[in-house]
Amino acid sequence: MASRIAVIVVSAICCTASAYFATIEWLLDSGKPDNIRLATRWMPWSAEVWRLMPQVEPERAAEHWRHVLQLAPRDTEAHIALALDAEARGQFREAEVLLLGAAQFNKGYLPAWTLANFYLRHDNAPQFWRWARRAATFETDLTALFELCLRERPDPASLLTEFSLRRGTALTQLLDASAKLDLLRDALPVADLVAKLRTPAARDYLLWDTDRLLQTGEEQSALQYWNLAAREHLLPYPTMQPPTLVNGDFAHASLERGFDWRPGSSEIPIAIRNGLRATLYGKQGDVATLILQSVVLEPGCNYQLQYRYRLSFAEGASPIRWQAGKAESPALTSANWSEATWSFAASSPLTDLKLITRRDPGTRQATGQVEVAWVRLARAEPLIQGPSKAQFKATHATAGTN
Repeated sequence: MASRIAVIVVSAICCTASAYFATIEWLLDSGKPDNIRLATRWMPWSAEVWRLMPQVEPERAAEHWRHVLQLAPRDTEAHIALALDAEARGQFREAEVLLLGAAQFNKGYLPAWTLANFYLRHDNAPQFWRWARRAATFETDLTALFELCLRERPDPASLLTEFSLRRGTALTQLLDASAKLDLLRDALPVADLVAKLRTPAARDYLLWDTDRLLQTGEEQSALQYWNLAAREHLLPYPTMQPPTLVNGDFAHASLERGFDWRPGSSEIPIAIRNGLRATLYGKQGDVATLILQSVVLEPGCNYQLQYRYRLSFAEGASPIRWQAGKAESPALTSANWSEATWSFAASSPLTDLKLITRRDPGTRQATGQVEVAWVRLARAEPLIQGPSKAQFKATHATAGTN
């Protein structure tokens, strides 16, 4: 009998406790300020409950964090929150002591990152780099840390040795931070190590950076990033030395990034497989680009574009032609497979080579199909010219006096 009573009592206590904690959990999950205040009265000893009070009463946040610290002297968030409050009040030594206390109790990333920020704000470079080095040892997202370091020292390559970076994720995060601060041109040694990872993520980072450099007109750096990816076989193409076209035989599905072909108009479907096929339904604008590729050229030099093509267009349709800068080729006209050559002078170091259609007066929108088997770009050989008439006469006049 006594044992049955004991079981009943224990069961009642367990049920009461379960209901009690379930109620506390419901109060906290509701997120309502009055419910959270009620939870602190029901569990006044719980630091976890009191940690919600700064959100409920932000005007008394410091007071609540001090109470949390009384309940849990090693609470990292309380140390950091009170340190930031002390710094805002100009109590820098108090803030430093609180942050160092957090780092003593918690050997993780957050205290080290916060201390690095603190010392940078107060121009203490030795302590900044000390805590930045500690923060960089953790396997977490270090992009924000690297941005902080690059603002202090805009030299991405130096951080490789400063932090002894070898982990692939840390290398890509450093490259990402360099891109955000427009330091990609100085981050080539970092990009070289990223390329050697030979991972899909490394390929994506290098292509993103190539695109970014092309957008800012830094074609030589863009070419270097592209070639790093090609060197490590992250691209289906060999390394590129201009002047040349990537995927000029259209043998590969375009990456649509970097120096590969890009579609021009969403109204013109493009198919690339053993050649280019562009289908026009007459829905494009009066001026539309079928496809384009960024090419690196030497301004003032002459180039030749060779291509093999055929058209299936209705008579009287607007013409198709190549364009490089402001220069335009003669219209493509052949309905049979034909080869043609177009010469043009480069006007800028980075040029978009485009296949375009423009509706001229008296023509209607082009409808039909354009096919290009291949396209090649080469620098035109300069013509060897003989002496002018004036030079010839001057030479012979001089010879006659001798």
